[in-house]
This record gives sequence, C-alpha cells and structure tokens, in this order.
Amino acid sequence: MEAILASAYAKMTHMEIVEHWPEDRNPPERSTLYRWLRAATEEGRVSCDGSSARNDAYCYWLPDRAPMLRPDDGASKEEMQAWNERYVTEVLAQIDRHQAARGIRPAGGGSA
Repeated sequence: MEAILASAYAKMTHMEIVEHWPEDRNPPERSTLYRWLRAATEEGRVSCDGSSARNDAYCYWLPDRAPMLRPDDGASKEEMQAWNERYVTEVLAQIDRHQAARGIRPAGGGSA
C-alpha cells in the first residue's frame, strides 16, 4: 500500500489504491485495507482527508510526498506551473534511473 502511495501524483481513494495494486498480488479485502489505512494514518505514516460522504471520499497520501501531489482545482497558475516543473523533473529522473539500471546511457550523454 505504501509503495503505491509513494509513486502517486494525486491523493488516492481506497478504490484507486486497489486499482493500482500489483497485478501479481491479490488486493486485500476492503475492510483489511481500511484497517491498514486507519492504522497508518493514526501512526502518522499516511495522511488522510475527506468525510467518507458519497461526494467526499477519504483520500490518502504520504506526508513526504505532498510536494509532488497535483494541486487541487483551485490552484493558481503559478502553483500549477511549479508543480508541473517538479513533476517533469521527477519523471525524467525516474527515466534516467531506469535506463542506468539497464545499462543505457542517457540521450545526448556519452562520447562519440
């Protein structure tokens, strides 16, 4: 569960967490996941907002991940631009790490 939230770019509902569950593992029962999320929230490892109402579902995220979460709809143009820059930088770094792990040199890098 925390691995899913560690790569999220938005706060996630219970259902979104289940949708992102690794395909090689069975997702937990709904009650089990809620129990895990509640315990992680109480321990401060996971943050939560929402009221569980139909139009205000509980959403979860890792506190350290907050700067990488897409701003809410009411964000200013400047806030969105700053988030976009952080997002692009992180995605490009992930690509570089993936390529390095596979022994692929970054585009434009290296000698002729």
